[in-house]
Amino acid sequence: MAAGAVESVRAAEPPPAPVLPLRFDAETVSITIAGDSAQFSGEYRFVRSRPDSAGTAILFPYPVEPRLGGARTLSLEARVPGGEWRAIPHEEMPELTGCAWELPADPGGILEVRAIYRQALLARYARYIVSTTNRWGHGLSRARFEVHLERGERLRRVNFPFRMVSARGQSFYCYEARDFLPNRDIELEW
Repeated sequence: MAAGAVESVRAAEPPPAPVLPLRFDAETVSITIAGDSAQFSGEYRFVRSRPDSAGTAILFPYPVEPRLGGARTLSLEARVPGGEWRAIPHEEMPELTGCAWELPADPGGILEVRAIYRQALLARYARYIVSTTNRWGHGLSRARFEVHLERGERLRRVNFPFRMVSARGQSFYCYEARDFLPNRDIELEW
């Protein structure tokens, strides 16, 4: 093969994926089912792998399927541990079925993010996307998920080993994991 042909093949190869200056480390999510909607309240922990002076944009995806209606972010804020929570910019991206988060710049270390989003339910079914953890290239050090249903309701089907617990004067379903690297999303039916 001629040298010019080799170079044209190299030019056709996709560029390497960008390396983000942060690592998704942990999440705690509470899913509350009320009437015809689900509210997802999450706390996420990111670890900066290098100083970042420009901030980092990421897409937080919403599940899309016939049993689910539209979703939107209600609030988004961030802080360094022990610092003050501050609202951070975000933009709904309907064409990408998610919300673009603009994580703030910081000199390195840990960034905590709190987000609340709500999604319409068209059936007695909800889904929370966790399989995108694979795109970060490593498992989460810890993950915790709670499901809160209306009084008298029970989960009929769930695809992770949730268990019923009582805490803070209420009963709810809970699932916890370490080195969490799922190959499917959390799906609930009640």
